[in-house]
Amino acid sequence: LLAISEETERSGRENFVWGIYFGILFILFFYHLFLFIGLKDVSFLYYALLLFAFSQLEVLRTDAFARFTAEVFTWQNLFTRSGQAFYAVVSLCMFLQILFARAFLSLKINHPKLNRIMTIALAYFLLCFALALLGLPSRISVSVGTGAGMLLI
Repeated sequence: LLAISEETERSGRENFVWGIYFGILFILFFYHLFLFIGLKDVSFLYYALLLFAFSQLEVLRTDAFARFTAEVFTWQNLFTRSGQAFYAVVSLCMFLQILFARAFLSLKINHPKLNRIMTIALAYFLLCFALALLGLPSRISVSVGTGAGMLLI
């Protein structure tokens, strides 16, 4: 009986920590979304989308986190916890990070050469994302994506 109460207490603490983490991510998401609406600066939108994609990556990476979000994001049931879903979300996160960096740093104006390099990286991660969504085995999608990335560079 004591072991059950200890397990319940440990589970309650774990749930509390995941709830705080989940709450912080979504407070930041909505904060940056409202900044985008108010300031009309697209970098805030890219950052908000990145935060959302990162939260989905946490769902795929951590079973405890998935328990809290399964009822909120019902489309998660369409994704299996396979390598394809993980690679798709990682590629999406990288794609959004590059979009955010390009917009925030105004690379098109301030550093056109670096902007071209970032555009190539965007194409690479978009290709990796598409291959993962098509359901190709992760080994194939990573190999093809890496090969295409090397050709683009």
